[in-house]
Amino acid sequence: MAQWRRLADYFIVIGYQQDKDGETGGGRVIQRFPEKDWPDVPFTHGIELFCQPGGWELTERRQEPTYFVSVLTDIDAERRYCACLTFYEPYDDLRGEAGEIERDDDMVHHSVMFAPKSIVLISQLDYFDTFKNCLGVIYTVYVEGNYSCDIEELVGNILGCIMVPPAGGPQVRFTIGAGDKQVLQPPTNIMIPVTRKTTAILFHELGIHNVILLVSAALTDHKILFTSRSYSRLTITSTALSALLYPLKYSYVYIPVLPAGLVEVLSTPTPFIAGVHSSVSSQVQDLLDVIIVDCDSGSVVIPECVHIPSVPEPMSQRLLDSLSLVLNPDLMLADFAFPKDVSKTSDLERLDKEIRAVFIRFFAELFSGYRACLQIVRIHSPPVIQFHNAKFLGMRNLVECDFSKKVLESMCFASFVQSRGAPFRVCDVFDEVFASLSTAFHEEQVDPSLVLTHIKDIANTLYLNENPSSSAQPFVEKIPKPTDGAYSRIHLPKFPIIDWLHVQEIIDKRQSKRDGYQKHTTHLKMPSPRIVPVGRVHNNQCGYYANQTRRLEVLHNCVRFIFENKISDARKIYPAVVRALKNKASRHALTADLKSHAASNKCNLDHQQFLLVVKLFNALLQNESPLDENGIAAQLLPLADTFCRRLSPGVIQFAYTCIQEHAVWANQQFWEATFYEEVQKQIRSLYQSIYRDQNLQPINRQVDIIRSQSNSSNLSPSTSSQGGSLTTEDVSCLEIAAEELRKAKYEKEEELKSLSIQEEGIVYSQALHFCNRMVYLKVPLDTSRGMPYMSHGDGSASSYYTQSIAGSGSLDGESGFDEAEVSEVGLGVTKIINKFIEKVGRESGVSDAHMKSLTQNVPTLVTMHVETIDNVCRESKRLPPILKPKITEPCLLPGETMIQDGLRAYLLFDGREEYQATEPGPQYIPAEGAIFLTTYRVVFKGTPCDQYACELNVIRSTPISAINKEKKMRSEYFQPLDIYLQHIILIRSHTFQLMKVGFDEEVGEESVEHFRKALAKGRSPVSVLDTFAFSGASVIPVTVDQKRKEKYHTLRDLGKTLKKTVRKTAGLKPNKPSDRKTRYMLSGRGSMKGLPPSLAEEFEGRPDSMFGDEDNWSMLSQDDVHVGLQTDPKTQERLSELLCYRDFVRLNLIGSMKNIGQRVRSENFFTSNLNSSYKMCHSYPGLLLFPNNISDESIMRFGRSHRQNRFPVITWRHPRTKALLLRASAFHSRSVMGKLKASQGSTSNRESTGSLSTSYEMEKYLMVLSSLTPAGNSNKRTSSDASGMSTLSTTLTPSSSYETSRLSPARSGTGVLGGMFDKRSSRLLNEGTSASHNKGMSTHFTMAHTSSGLTFSAKSPRDRRNSVTSFTIGGGGRTEFSNAPTRTNATIDTRYHQAEQELSQASLYIFCEKNQSKGMKTEHLSKCEFVSVDFRDVTSVKLSYKKLMRACFPAAVSNLPEHSFNKLVAESGWLVQIQSILQYAGACVDLLDAQGASVILALEDGWDITAQITSIAEMLLDPYYRTFEGFHTLIEKEWLSFGHRFSYRSCQMMKNQSTAFAPMFLQFLDVVHQIHLQFPMSFEFNQFYLKFLAYHHLSNRFRTFMLDSEYERLEAGWLLDDRPRIGMAAADFTANMGNSIWDYIDLQRVKSSIFHNFYYNNEETQDMVLRPHSNMANLLVWDYYLEESLSHGPSYDLELARKETQQQASEMTDDSTESGRITINNCYKNVTLHMPNAFTSHLQEIAAIEKESNQFPSKWSDVVNRLQEPLRDSFRRQYSLSTRYCRSHGRHVHKRSTIEFLVKGKMIPQATKMFSRPHSFENHHYNAPQTCDYCSRILWGFMKTELKCAGCNYMCHEKCKPLVPNTCSNERTRNEANSNGSSGGVELQTASQPLQSPSDEEKTIVESSETKSDNKSKTYEGYLHKRGAMLKGWKCRWFVLDFLKHQLRYYDDKDDTHCKGFIDLAEVVHVASTKSAAGAPKKVEDSAFFEMRTVKRQYAFFADPPEEAHKWVEIIQNRISS
Repeated sequence: MAQWRRLADYFIVIGYQQDKDGETGGGRVIQRFPEKDWPDVPFTHGIELFCQPGGWELTERRQEPTYFVSVLTDIDAERRYCACLTFYEPYDDLRGEAGEIERDDDMVHHSVMFAPKSIVLISQLDYFDTFKNCLGVIYTVYVEGNYSCDIEELVGNILGCIMVPPAGGPQVRFTIGAGDKQVLQPPTNIMIPVTRKTTAILFHELGIHNVILLVSAALTDHKILFTSRSYSRLTITSTALSALLYPLKYSYVYIPVLPAGLVEVLSTPTPFIAGVHSSVSSQVQDLLDVIIVDCDSGSVVIPECVHIPSVPEPMSQRLLDSLSLVLNPDLMLADFAFPKDVSKTSDLERLDKEIRAVFIRFFAELFSGYRACLQIVRIHSPPVIQFHNAKFLGMRNLVECDFSKKVLESMCFASFVQSRGAPFRVCDVFDEVFASLSTAFHEEQVDPSLVLTHIKDIANTLYLNENPSSSAQPFVEKIPKPTDGAYSRIHLPKFPIIDWLHVQEIIDKRQSKRDGYQKHTTHLKMPSPRIVPVGRVHNNQCGYYANQTRRLEVLHNCVRFIFENKISDARKIYPAVVRALKNKASRHALTADLKSHAASNKCNLDHQQFLLVVKLFNALLQNESPLDENGIAAQLLPLADTFCRRLSPGVIQFAYTCIQEHAVWANQQFWEATFYEEVQKQIRSLYQSIYRDQNLQPINRQVDIIRSQSNSSNLSPSTSSQGGSLTTEDVSCLEIAAEELRKAKYEKEEELKSLSIQEEGIVYSQALHFCNRMVYLKVPLDTSRGMPYMSHGDGSASSYYTQSIAGSGSLDGESGFDEAEVSEVGLGVTKIINKFIEKVGRESGVSDAHMKSLTQNVPTLVTMHVETIDNVCRESKRLPPILKPKITEPCLLPGETMIQDGLRAYLLFDGREEYQATEPGPQYIPAEGAIFLTTYRVVFKGTPCDQYACELNVIRSTPISAINKEKKMRSEYFQPLDIYLQHIILIRSHTFQLMKVGFDEEVGEESVEHFRKALAKGRSPVSVLDTFAFSGASVIPVTVDQKRKEKYHTLRDLGKTLKKTVRKTAGLKPNKPSDRKTRYMLSGRGSMKGLPPSLAEEFEGRPDSMFGDEDNWSMLSQDDVHVGLQTDPKTQERLSELLCYRDFVRLNLIGSMKNIGQRVRSENFFTSNLNSSYKMCHSYPGLLLFPNNISDESIMRFGRSHRQNRFPVITWRHPRTKALLLRASAFHSRSVMGKLKASQGSTSNRESTGSLSTSYEMEKYLMVLSSLTPAGNSNKRTSSDASGMSTLSTTLTPSSSYETSRLSPARSGTGVLGGMFDKRSSRLLNEGTSASHNKGMSTHFTMAHTSSGLTFSAKSPRDRRNSVTSFTIGGGGRTEFSNAPTRTNATIDTRYHQAEQELSQASLYIFCEKNQSKGMKTEHLSKCEFVSVDFRDVTSVKLSYKKLMRACFPAAVSNLPEHSFNKLVAESGWLVQIQSILQYAGACVDLLDAQGASVILALEDGWDITAQITSIAEMLLDPYYRTFEGFHTLIEKEWLSFGHRFSYRSCQMMKNQSTAFAPMFLQFLDVVHQIHLQFPMSFEFNQFYLKFLAYHHLSNRFRTFMLDSEYERLEAGWLLDDRPRIGMAAADFTANMGNSIWDYIDLQRVKSSIFHNFYYNNEETQDMVLRPHSNMANLLVWDYYLEESLSHGPSYDLELARKETQQQASEMTDDSTESGRITINNCYKNVTLHMPNAFTSHLQEIAAIEKESNQFPSKWSDVVNRLQEPLRDSFRRQYSLSTRYCRSHGRHVHKRSTIEFLVKGKMIPQATKMFSRPHSFENHHYNAPQTCDYCSRILWGFMKTELKCAGCNYMCHEKCKPLVPNTCSNERTRNEANSNGSSGGVELQTASQPLQSPSDEEKTIVESSETKSDNKSKTYEGYLHKRGAMLKGWKCRWFVLDFLKHQLRYYDDKDDTHCKGFIDLAEVVHVASTKSAAGAPKKVEDSAFFEMRTVKRQYAFFADPPEEAHKWVEIIQNRISS
């Protein structure tokens, strides 16, 4: 019977006590009542800390009284509530003897100091408001003093008089004696927590998402810490979170208010819910695994190492919808035109209950069906109930749900099972909701409005639980309160000392009346226990056998064939059985079928039957997880020791010896759950037999009652009876337990004891039985190889285990085993089994005698089984070997022939994680089959070695032309087949395939070497005619253009015409066959025929280097080349019909392609045929586009200033701004300085000389291009153009708050940089926003407003977080430099300021290489800007690609953290290069679209990075290029016509094999893929289209990407489908000249939609310019590098994939695909192609309907084109302010990126010097935790050695070292020049000194570094000019005089890291000044020279200025003399 309890147990007065030191103080208990502890509730010590959690401190003024409640937890996990009211009173020093403390004159007098004092109530009950009222009354009586009662009377009444009834008791109205009237109402049910309105407050503070996140964290055992400035708020939030977990109870550490002195408690490894004051939040920021919740701001901070699993769907969405419905009821009606009046719940207490009702429904849904997974182990003395976790997860399909797994493993759920698992107990609201949930959900699906109704019903129940008297007349409480400001009265007395005798007298007096309270309890109607309803599983699956007729028939037939010994028939349908076992219902059906045959005594099988049965066992177990969630492994346990075969007389092998390798047997939880399940079955059988022998009516009647209750609640606890009376077999074990517990109080003790003994006997017998089963499956068949499960069975042994091993003497040598081996295996198995017995025995209540007997029997069982299994192992090895699988040849393409027949081999594991054996599911690798070599590819085809997993084919292939490396590896042991592989080869390809193949033992070494030689020959063809595209590929029919039909009826007519034209133009004689061998100079001078006469002589004398640096540029053999080709007009006309030329007409650059070579006055451009003979530039197309007013002679002149003669050519024009995009190669290094020199003289002087120089013609050409750009011709721009164009300068106008005088006075407000700050951008900059997507550039500049002007922060390319360098431009034009990590400052020159001022709103931007912008003079080009670009060269791309390949498919497995995939991809730098390309293209987009300026790309040789940038920029600007035709045009124009060297970069020919593969085109496709991901609706093609191009541009299946220029393809004959001109006789010419990939794509597009993007929206994206994000967070690794299809090989050979699929489907006679579901296994099938989508399914459905209707099938494209879009009302979308702000911010960030790119281009020479100072890192141990200067995280120096720079003290992690920028301040900022001049170098100028000019800075000697011990410098550095050996001239080099190494080293430049040579000072004989040396420049003074003579040679130097020469001589003499 429930007892009345005291309202409060203790009353305490706690005051302030100062420590002896006089500086600190603390709290002490002044008085406590009662002074003796209660017997049932001991006093809680240490309460002082919790009364003042922030610490006891004195204050200078009185503080207002405070109140809060702390929660204390005792050792028994019982909570004590500490209500504390604190006020302040004057403080007197209680140590008070005179003279004891010496006081200073300035010490504050103690009378003005106030100390805190607390009055506290400690209680077991949680009536927080009542506590507050009682303490408030006591404080009021103390303050006011006008009450007739004493404080002693109040305290005594609280402790002795006020008694609280139990749950369900009456309302208590009381007074404590101060005229107060109070009421106290106990809840109806004590199991339901009381919250009042705390959860509503919690949601108001944190929001829905954060609260759900915290509930998930609490359920999954995470650490949660609340912070707030209010202690009461901490208690409220903690209490609310704990209450939301109902029906679970939080079982870990729970401290809502944690004192500041106990913060170190938060470092505990156990989970907790705690709260601390915000004042100590800084002390908890470093906690790495604690979720910190700020209650004041509503923020939740989750550390990176903490992962909170998400609530599974659809529970998560239903929870969110329900909470939104409660908290925002008007949200669902907000869009209604006439919404109903829905008022939000204003009563917080009602809202609190509705929120809790939502969570009760959530937990009821989460635990739906949990009672069906309860396991009754014992019913009597006492009941033991376990929970089957795996069964619950399998029943609810939550095996892969991390959230559900962690909840089931938590302590909260364990206590939930123990408290609520009993079948007969008191039920509460959760049980009612749990029972009716399924019905409620069904009703809500019909009527969604019932959701809120059901929630309110539950909320009303919760409200009535807390307020059972709410219907009665409310009682008005009267609580005395002090007057306002009473606490601040000056003469307020101190809190009096309470008379404890008086208090104790009152308590004792009231004690006698307590018996009267108990009498009231007898009349209370307490809830009675009842049978708990089982409930129904919500959304339970259908029956196992529903819609499985055909599949079950196949299973039944296979089993029947096996036992009828029809082995051949069984093997035929076995593959179908394996596929059918993917279904759970099929696995249960097969298990039941095997059970039925085992029951019919068909257990002794022959060898073939046994093997097939074992294969079925393994197939069943392979499809199950180690949890055995479906119970398949548990059902196979009795069958494993039933089926057997006879090996020899007396030797029998059971099935368990062949299924031991599965992980489920190593799972200890599986054995425990299976054991409890078997015990439950036996318990049920026990009581069924008892009921059968006794009267059956009582149990039947009770079951009727149970099931009637279930039916009333729409429950289905078990299989319902089909009418009639119930039988004993219908009763479940849970119902039996409920009945037994119900009548237990009526049974006799002897009967209960007898039943308990029988139950224990069942547990003991089953434990002994399971010991045998575990021995069978734990002891391996071959014990000589040791114990394979030792790692799973580690653990401490029990005491019984130790005694059993010591007393067992059965392990002797008589068994024939080696004693050591037997001991090892037996010891391991015994440890595992004893651990199992120890756990289940203790939990099941087994007696000690039985436990001892079990542990003693285990070693005997193990030893006996080991002796038996030895004979089985020996006899099993004598069985004949298994036949090897038949070699199956792969399907071939038309024209593909076999070079090497199949060699039997094994496809081995490589380093990819998805193929590791640790991964769950089928293991397709290793596979056994054969490797084949064809004319197109190398193929492996076979089947997995794990035959129990699947019977499917495994195919891996790669084109031989794409093979990167083939090497032979060392031999290794192949464990799956127990063989040793002698010959292993590794094949790695550029199509991202890795084949690690080990040849079978039957394949000899000669065969392996022959295969390798054939492979090497196939991957290195001599010419393109030897590739598969020409040797065997079939011809794809191409539709001939109608115009071509009219001109040339046949190919023969076309060939004759072209042949006559060529001979006539070249002057060939047809009767001389030797003319075919005339030498043609591809890159030489060639014939000058056709050139203007004025230029013929000039071109004849032109050096070879002007035409190119590489002599072997062409892929064509000189013997195969015809005489120089001068194309005739007809050929030119045919060229003009190509897509790349027709694109100029589309862009309106020219009217038509008919006027080739003619200038039309009405047009600004014309098509030039100067390069029609491909002599000007053989890598350019034959037809080029130029401005109309540029003469042919000018074009031929300025072309020589560029590498490879690749002069600027127009490729695209903006349709709106009319800006031009041009491409070219970089300038010749020799002609850059003379190209645009200011010293050339005036234009009239140059014209008068009559010599049209290259520089002048180039200058004219650039001026013409500038004039054709509207942005540079402001007079010609119309007002509409000006208003419609958003340029960088007009859009970003100067801000009014920014003084233009701080920028360049001449160009303020007009330059690009000067006009970049407007109101919006300045606001963004003030907030610290930076262009984060510019991280890939060499320098990252961040602008911000400062008091001194404009601040730029420069970042290293690797420093992505810290601001490394900053520039401040302003004030007096001074530039300041600062280094953030080291906080050192120095002053540098004004180059950045000059670069900023030089930028203007130019109309033409020329992107050139960084080393070519030096010396550029643009006096005559005021509208042109030269921008330096620091791009990655081809070598860097090759290196990055090589690292990417190793990351994507490593050859070996590595578990090291530094070898993880993400780490390797980051180290490769591939994504950084992708980022750079996006940034460069984005700059072009902004300049062309926003600025309206033209752009020339003059980089490298003009065919790598140039093609990438131009292609991406055009695709971003022009939607046409995002279509199939446009993308085809783009590649034809920018890559094929403009001469990207496909053959050279892809290493297609033998002559190119020495060069490394350069993935320039692949990188371009990767960039397109990144853009496609960000804008999926803007592209007509899909991702598979890009992968198809990436694969086949290397496969050599198509001719499209072969050879290196349009000229070579025209000579080869396939550019115009003409007769070839390459060494092929006319008689050998056939129509098969290879296939074009575009024709193949067009053909496939007609057949299917495999390349089509159904999300393409042409209407909305036709005018849209794409501006993709380039920050690293938006870039992903292309899945093309990672995906694979082992079912048919690469998916990009569509015919092969189709054939292999059809062949495999014909072999598998399974109809399981009728269900419409396809299982996609990991890496076995292409997920992209098999991903279901509505478009494909509808097209297939239409095709099926047409087929049924006997209609001609329609093309899919026609079906799509016939679709009509639904009618939509046109309306103008109104965007919100935040949306517009985000979009505006994105545009500004993109434009700002362009501005920073331009500024960086002007600053590259200086910026590179800023980041060329590497650090000198050393290992360092940090005594205290520090922060990394790179990533700002903690350096755990006391645990692990970290790094520290010896020069600048830069600190970082070892993992951050590769990313740290080279900005060591020791070399850049320190000035250590000594007064005597001995320390080399010139001081950096300070702020007060004049700044150096740019020319002087190049000649200065940088500062030197100082040593650690003294101030003497260790190096002396500077520029010197050195004379070369023999006839070489003078050259300026950077010299470093190293005093430590005694060397004089010299480098090419100061930034160079590679030493070019050194002079050993030990060999120096003489050094002295000398006069001018021979060959020296004339302007150098004589005093600047000095010479140095060594024992080997003599050196000559001169310095500038001359004074430096004397310093060098002096320093060198001092060093050699010392």
